[in-house]
Order: sequence, then structure tokens, then C-alpha cells
Amino acid sequence: VANNSLLVGGAFTTLSGVARNYLASLNKDSGFIDFAFNPAPDAAVNSFAIAGTDVFVGGTFNSIGGQVQPYLARLNIADGSVTPFGPSFLGQILVVGISSAQDKLYLGGVFSSTYGLGRSGHALLLVPTPGVASPTRTSSPTLTATPTETSTPAGSLTSTSTSSPSASVSA
Repeated sequence: VANNSLLVGGAFTTLSGVARNYLASLNKDSGFIDFAFNPAPDAAVNSFAIAGTDVFVGGTFNSIGGQVQPYLARLNIADGSVTPFGPSFLGQILVVGISSAQDKLYLGGVFSSTYGLGRSGHALLLVPTPGVASPTRTSSPTLTATPTETSTPAGSLTSTSTSSPSASVSA
């Protein structure tokens, strides 16, 4: 629940008889569909996490909001518009979780790489600051095998040797 809205994601193409592909926003008080929010991904949304005015969406989609954005997208919670976001994945995202400080994005899924680097089913990304453009990545991010997180530029990949956290949805 954010912005007085309840987000619903899944493998549907209609909601209450209204065309809504895989992701919709409902007014939490009335239950009516928010027609301003319609990113229309081209395939299922498996999970999402809300961070301030953004919602990070993971799934099996290749495009969302009219833009090619395979498997993971960052949307504006108010209108569903795509906010530029750097990572690319080779395979679907099943779980999206956000840290309590809303500065780390935890991802789990059936993917084998991100940023062209081998990643077997889990990744940790630093969340770019709202209103600040993600840096253009010109080289591979630093990967470590230590049990603590490494500091990397916003929107880039970091790695830990701990197990992947679980994600939950709360209203």
C-alpha cells in the first residue's frame, strides 16, 4: 500500500472486467481501479517492492510502460511511468524485496546473469536515490566473496556470500 493505492500483480489480463495486463493499482478505500496507473507489462508480474515514490517490479515481462525493460523495472507509483534503471537480467525475477532503509534491492529468480556477469538466482542492488540519474556503467562492477556488502555506485551490482533473504508483502 502506497500513495493511497493497493498494487496487484500476477498473471491476469482483466481486473473487475477492465483490461489491465498483469499489474494494476486500486484505490485502497473504494477498491476502484486507478486508471492513471497502467504500465501494461507484456507478461506476468511475480513480485514488487515499494520504495518511496517508486515501485520495483519483477517478473517474466520483456517490456513495461512501452519500454523494453526485461524482467525488472522501476516505476513511478503515481502513474506507472518507467523510471530509468540500469540493471539487465538474463532470466525472470521471482522475488523482489527492499531493505527497511529502502537503499538495497534484494532479487531472487531464475536468472543466470546481470550486467553480463554470472549470477545464479540472486542479486543485491543498491537503490538509486530518487531524482538522481543512475550512473552509466562502463566497466564491470566489483564483486566480492566476503560476508559483508560492498559499496558500489547506485544501481550497480554488489555481492554477498550470505544466503538470499526472503521477501514478504505487507499492507
